[in-house]
Amino acid sequence: MRQRHEGLQRNKKSRSRCATVKKIQLAPRRGRVHRGLQYFRVKPIGVTTEQGVSICIPAYNGEKYLQEALQSAVKQTYPEIEVLVVDDGSTDNTLIIANSFATTHDNVRVLKNPASGGMVANWTKCVEEAKHSWIKFLFQDDILEPDCVQKLMDLCRETNAAIAFCRRDFIVEANAPAATLAYIKIANKAEKVFSKGLITPVILAQQVAMYGTENIIGEPTCLLFHKSVLQRAGGFDARFYQSVDFEFAVRAALLNGIAFTPETLAHFRIHGSSQTSTNTSATQKDASLKRSLRSLWGDDILLFHTYLSDKRFAAVREYLPEEELRNIIRYKYLRACREYSSKVVNEALKDVIPQVPEIKKLPYNYLRYKIEKWKYKAFQKRRNK
Repeated sequence: MRQRHEGLQRNKKSRSRCATVKKIQLAPRRGRVHRGLQYFRVKPIGVTTEQGVSICIPAYNGEKYLQEALQSAVKQTYPEIEVLVVDDGSTDNTLIIANSFATTHDNVRVLKNPASGGMVANWTKCVEEAKHSWIKFLFQDDILEPDCVQKLMDLCRETNAAIAFCRRDFIVEANAPAATLAYIKIANKAEKVFSKGLITPVILAQQVAMYGTENIIGEPTCLLFHKSVLQRAGGFDARFYQSVDFEFAVRAALLNGIAFTPETLAHFRIHGSSQTSTNTSATQKDASLKRSLRSLWGDDILLFHTYLSDKRFAAVREYLPEEELRNIIRYKYLRACREYSSKVVNEALKDVIPQVPEIKKLPYNYLRYKIEKWKYKAFQKRRNK
């Protein structure tokens, strides 16, 4: 889950003005011919004739909620489904629960990685081992509505899309951190941003420019996609800690668009030991603080740098100018240094800083911070007019 970032907050007036795609009026850069919603042409991929869906559950120490997730998977009304659990070295009863389920359900398969490869590697393993060409992720903490796969597949057929997502709601456990609960209240939900149906690349680019790194799509449990989309988009980007899903969804959707339904077909669980809660609340010890800084500030800086430098995100740069992107990157880094000290931030982001020229040789001082803040405020004021 993405933490809301101050750099992209809109006032109430601008929020109401930009609440729907139809009301957004943004122009591409000078020298480019703008053709409205036809600026990017969505080309059908022709993959919707394939019927089978693999529900992939990447698992790691998920014994508490795995049974519930598996039950929601096998209860799907869609006829041609396999449920694939790939365990990444669990030390609890995750494998026992999964194997027990497989003995009573013919369409459930369980695999165990020979060595733990981490989250992104396990996601990729799930897709590689899936029997079917359509992939529906379900995380071990989460739940699908019985008609989730059916409705998402119907949506892909109707729109000729190769990737789709649904509205999700939150299951909040009693031990969920207060910071996470606060985030849920202010987070922008997809149904407030998008209308039902096919979201063209130009509309998505406009909204990403408006919301920046805020996850306006949702977690992987919301997504269904064809394997060819992952291949064409270039796979999951392991540089990211917490934004892997959002960066992939945007990168993939900018190819040919993405379909959306505002129906609640998935439930995302928030609890004290979930990755989202850990990344939000782990600020008590030095090691946890550095990981939290890396997950939040580091991912944010990397994602803005990706918008700036990756040719696959050129559509976003039509609505978020390069000069503004560079300012946002510098401002976020300097603000983190101001709040946590440059020593702590540089240690936490030691793998990020060498990748981002805008901050690679940017020492912190208060004057520089104030200058970048002033520029940032000026950009925001101009954007909200």
